Amino acid sequence: MLASHAAIPIRFMDVALTQAVASAANLDVYAYHAYVIASAVNHRAPILTLDSGLKASARKLNIEVLEVSVQ
Repeated sequence: MLASHAAIPIRFMDVALTQAVASAANLDVYAYHAYVIASAVNHRAPILTLDSGLKASARKLNIEVLEVSVQ
């Protein structure tokens, strides 16, 4: 299972703080969820998460959420 995690591409980027804070307030979510959402919107990228709250927020904004099957 760790080999699967190593295959996930990770890119570090700056977060649009003003946009993230506005998203946090509008969606009533934690700031770290808003950072991920703002990054996905700005980079037109899907979200990969096991966090049900983050998945629900992303889906409200029509952001693609990649599903992970846990074995």
